[in-house]
Amino acid sequence: MKRANEFDAVMDCQAVFRLILEAASNPGRVVDISAPAARLQSADGVALALAATLVDNETAFAAVGNDGLSREIELITGGRATPTNDAGYLFVEQTLDDGQIGALLERVPCGTLEEPHRAATVFVRVGGFPDEPGVRLAGPGIGGSIRAPLCGYALRFLVQRAALALEYPCGIDLVLYTGDGRLLAVPRLVKPVEGMGA
Repeated sequence: MKRANEFDAVMDCQAVFRLILEAASNPGRVVDISAPAARLQSADGVALALAATLVDNETAFAAVGNDGLSREIELITGGRATPTNDAGYLFVEQTLDDGQIGALLERVPCGTLEEPHRAATVFVRVGGFPDEPGVRLAGPGIGGSIRAPLCGYALRFLVQRAALALEYPCGIDLVLYTGDGRLLAVPRLVKPVEGMGA
């Protein structure tokens, strides 16, 4: 008899965590967590796999635009759903316009000079990544600059984050992910150096 959820809380979480680290260490590189995410057998499997890996019963999180996802994350992780201004991890499932993106990012914890580790990581569901790299990124983890497969909605999050002009070491880490399990990280100090108006 097949179990409804075949996600392994140890092995699959370790695999997802390694891939998140790979993405964060290599900004602009797309990694694939589709295999462990599929084992959750949920329409929100990718977000749930990320949450199962990072959220626990001492972690505050927010699911923006998806109350069902919020309930599933609480059930799977024991984490505490909270308003965005108190969340360590945010999962943005709703398509937002530029004003909404800016308003959301203004409420997201960005750490302080004394406690930069209190900044949030924002996971944003995007429609996909283009086949051709679309924007040049520069910052730590990148030798000079690279072209990354970002455009449209994903790029608008980077533009709005850059507009906050947060002082290092404060900032907001972004991870963009697709419903089919691909993800790309853009840490707080990595910024687009062209295509800012896209």
